[in-house]
Amino acid sequence: MRDVHDELKLKSCHLVIFSDGRDNEHYESCVSLPDDALLKNNQQPVDDLVNHFKEFNESMHVSILLGESELLCMAFGSQGVFILENSNSFPESLAVTLTPVISKLSKQYALLEQRSELIRQEVLNKDTQLTYELQAKRDPLTNLPNRREFRYSLSKEISNTQRYDYYGALMYIDLDNFKNVNDSLGHSIGDILLTLVAQRLTEHARGGDSVFRIGGDEFVYILSNIGATIDEAIHTAKIVANRVIEILAQPIEIGEYSLHVTPSIGIAMFPDGGGESSDSENILRQADTAMYRAKQQGRNGYEFFDPEMHVEASKRLIIEDYLRKALKNSEFSLVYQPIVNTDEQIIGAETLVRWNSPTLGQISPE
Repeated sequence: MRDVHDELKLKSCHLVIFSDGRDNEHYESCVSLPDDALLKNNQQPVDDLVNHFKEFNESMHVSILLGESELLCMAFGSQGVFILENSNSFPESLAVTLTPVISKLSKQYALLEQRSELIRQEVLNKDTQLTYELQAKRDPLTNLPNRREFRYSLSKEISNTQRYDYYGALMYIDLDNFKNVNDSLGHSIGDILLTLVAQRLTEHARGGDSVFRIGGDEFVYILSNIGATIDEAIHTAKIVANRVIEILAQPIEIGEYSLHVTPSIGIAMFPDGGGESSDSENILRQADTAMYRAKQQGRNGYEFFDPEMHVEASKRLIIEDYLRKALKNSEFSLVYQPIVNTDEQIIGAETLVRWNSPTLGQISPE
């Protein structure tokens, strides 16, 4: 796959705007902006940008003054992706991705400090800029490789295991109860939490392994060359899974909040660990199935895929399908179980619902 940067012939750098209006100087040479066009001491535009990022309001437009140049921010989606159009001062258009990062000097960083990926567009028009955003390989929030890049990388790694005769593994990581963070503290805190989790996973990844964010609170590890035998590979995968649980067990401090995160991890071995086809879609499905088994087993743990899991999952889908029709077809019945006291007197009854399916037979509550 051709690199998008090569295809579009772009130069990239990073712009960091601090809450007091200062910025890093390195990006100036990247975008060739005049010195008087830099944000220095004008606090209001920074506040406007931060407030806009916090709201994720697509209909809201914010003007940011850089010297005598006015840039119009237009939001695209809730990932904080912006296209900055230069009005008149200099010819370049700028594609910017905003991502919250930690301030190493202060804990009061929640959305006060933003990291931006600043891409210089030399000859491309606005439509091509939007195409670039759609084709980008990076997740705009965490800066990890995204789902599209993951599929390509997994297919390549599976091919390598078959060609060079070693084993690999896919770890599917889902954060337990992450929805509670969004619901109670807001999506802004949730986004910062995802960013910090991504940083921890990346910092502790083995050399040669890759970490991706494929959506929501879901991350995946591709573990490369973890053993010449399946037993050796499984042993290594267990070590990595336990390490992930360990590093995420440490509290994550975000402003006044101390958050605790636990993962449910599903592991699929390849090229033939599950006894099924080793194409990328099947391996991903295996890891996903194993992850849900880990959740059923109490969360904060890991499970390896077993073919029996597919049998159980298929059976569950069939039962759910028939269950939707059961009420309409009057397949439920009530039974009464007496409640007896110590004097063997009936003092009440427990009412139970039983489902007798003409096709599946009597279905237990479990």
